[in-house]
Amino acid sequence: MSLREALRRRRSTVSAGIVGAGAGLLLTGCGTGFGAQTQQVYDAGEGVNVRAGDVWALNALVVDNGDGSGTLSVSLLDKSGDGDELVGVEVTTVADEPIEVAQTPQPLVLCADQLAILGTTAAVTLEGDSFAAGYNVTLSMTFRDAEPVRVQVPVVERTDVYDSVAAIPAESPQRPAPECGSASPTLG
Repeated sequence: MSLREALRRRRSTVSAGIVGAGAGLLLTGCGTGFGAQTQQVYDAGEGVNVRAGDVWALNALVVDNGDGSGTLSVSLLDKSGDGDELVGVEVTTVADEPIEVAQTPQPLVLCADQLAILGTTAAVTLEGDSFAAGYNVTLSMTFRDAEPVRVQVPVVERTDVYDSVAAIPAESPQRPAPECGSASPTLG
């Protein structure tokens, strides 16, 4: 074999290797298809989720009403299978200064495996000048049976997105506790 043939053979081998590696890289990206996570639009909510323990808190946040008050918006899901009750809510600044809280009704019944949505009737409201949109506050919720949930949540500005969150407590008399086993209750 001449030197010329050896060089030609070597170039062919190197070229085939480069083409093969390039094709492999290109085809690997096609394996995920058009449903790949990078192709999906995801609009993350501003609230905080706690998926631990017997009661989950989903999309927890405080909506600043612009008048020194705020409304807690959170969905609670009892995962114990037995149901529970929200018996207390405390809110503090991140510096641990207490913020005045009103909760109606008290206790608030949580049915097993049913989402309880708080915020539509301002069941839990805050008062004071130590929080505003853009701040974080520490939310502590106490339940009859489950371990307490304590988490820092954002305070958000009242915009069109939060139109369904009530600004002030409803003046109507206290509603009866929801019947567990029926459709998912909206409790406040």
